[in-house]
Amino acid sequence: MSIKNKIGLVSAAAFAAAAFTAPVAALSLKDKKVTFIVPYKEGGGTDTMARIFQPFLQKYLPGNPTILVLNQPGGAGSKASNKFQREGRTDGTMIIAISSSALVAYTMRAKKVKYDVLSWHPVILIPRGGVMYANPKHTGIIGHGKDVVADIKKLQKAKGLVNGTKNPVDGGLRGTLGYALMGITHDTTFGLSTSKQRKAFHRDEISLNYDATGPYIKKVKKHEKKGTVAPFVAFGYFDSEGKIKRDLTFPNLPTIEEAVTNLNGKPPSGPMWEAFKNFMGIGVNASKAIALPKGTSSEIVAVYQKAMKQIAADSKFQKIAEKRFGKLPIVFGADAKKILKQATTMKPSTRKWMKKFIKDKYDVNI
Repeated sequence: MSIKNKIGLVSAAAFAAAAFTAPVAALSLKDKKVTFIVPYKEGGGTDTMARIFQPFLQKYLPGNPTILVLNQPGGAGSKASNKFQREGRTDGTMIIAISSSALVAYTMRAKKVKYDVLSWHPVILIPRGGVMYANPKHTGIIGHGKDVVADIKKLQKAKGLVNGTKNPVDGGLRGTLGYALMGITHDTTFGLSTSKQRKAFHRDEISLNYDATGPYIKKVKKHEKKGTVAPFVAFGYFDSEGKIKRDLTFPNLPTIEEAVTNLNGKPPSGPMWEAFKNFMGIGVNASKAIALPKGTSSEIVAVYQKAMKQIAADSKFQKIAEKRFGKLPIVFGADAKKILKQATTMKPSTRKWMKKFIKDKYDVNI
């Protein structure tokens, strides 16, 4: 199945010709050092993304600058993001990695947020699909999209289900809302990174989990044969018309929207569904991004966009990207900013409902 034009954009390969012909300013970063800020500690998904891009940025940015990945954890990404907003260098020598956790805090207008993502200049956006799974031995589900209604009903009846996440207000909210939309009751264990969630699941310490498509294929799929993992739904992704389509990596898995529709006999609606769509847009279509700071000139932005398109057209990068991020199409420039805006623009009534939901469920005020 072709990924061309799936979100109103052409695929990375189709961008290649334009990337080599588009006029850009004669900027050179020769003998320069570009600081690539990662607002999280080493080893996480955002850090991994940055280190994948590091050698390719050195290759394709004019002058072949040294790219220094700088991890600045704190405040679930807000500490470094706030500093980037205040002090980001606008001469092309500083970029930042954006993740879903930072976007969730921004969308919910968390008190710790002093940054404005929409004032930055995203030069590339890397969507990542997601897969929900459970232990078939403990829950009795079949999985693999064979009978999603029967599987959900079994999960609804299951006792003592637990999932894990870092904190009550992070990218894990799309999972929390997804389970709630399907009527699956569960408790939550906090303080778990995605890798720790995965390990906890395999130790039977949590019974529900979801992973991005790349990590699922690399680290979880092998357990399907052991009978300890059964994927039952995928998040899917938004197309250019705002409709949710099945994940290109897992076309046999129904989306959460499909599952809820089949379960209830009608499409989901209401404030929970509206909130879920925001967090799905954040966690899937806008999962990872790289941006330049506010105030960067259009000439420098164009230079970075050209480099990003060249990277996306690099066959070596494409092989790595598909394994790590899945098959959803990479997005550039103005289109990336449009998606960020759509994902992070939440209706005031939905935000009010969401804050109450988090308070009622976790006794946390945001």
